[in-house]
Amino acid sequence: MTPTGPTTSNPSEAPHDPLLARLAELPAVPVDPAAAEALRRTARAALLEPATPPPLLARLSLTWAELGLPAVLLVSGAAYTWSSAQLMGRIFIGSG
Repeated sequence: MTPTGPTTSNPSEAPHDPLLARLAELPAVPVDPAAAEALRRTARAALLEPATPPPLLARLSLTWAELGLPAVLLVSGAAYTWSSAQLMGRIFIGSG
């Protein structure tokens, strides 16, 4: 499978991209260093803020997906295999 995008991290070696070229033509926006630093601090605080625990429904859904569903599938698969083996024994061997 061949990649569709640029395979290099150096932008000067990347193939011509019209959108990237138009973005490069945009004028630089003057930014107040104090405002930029305040925004950076706010963003970092939001990213480092401890996550709130998920609601009960989300925890139950995750528990079902991790424990309940695999257990149901395992038991139903084992029951199907057992009943199939019993049926094949009755058909081909005549036991039971």
